[in-house]
Amino acid sequence: MDNALDVFNTALPDGNKLNVADSYIGYTTPSGLYGQLNAMKQNGISGVSTTRTDAPDSSPNCN
Repeated sequence: MDNALDVFNTALPDGNKLNVADSYIGYTTPSGLYGQLNAMKQNGISGVSTTRTDAPDSSPNCN
């Protein structure tokens, strides 16, 4: 999870970095990440979306 935060933070403008606190069990959780993203969206940070998208049911074969 922390590597994913590094990727997000690289893409976000300075001053809008994700800072997800560890949960009571000692590590960053997907729920904590969602909560932080949702708070950023509500605060008007551009480029943040919490819209659900589903992966495609199938994809063409790779050659």
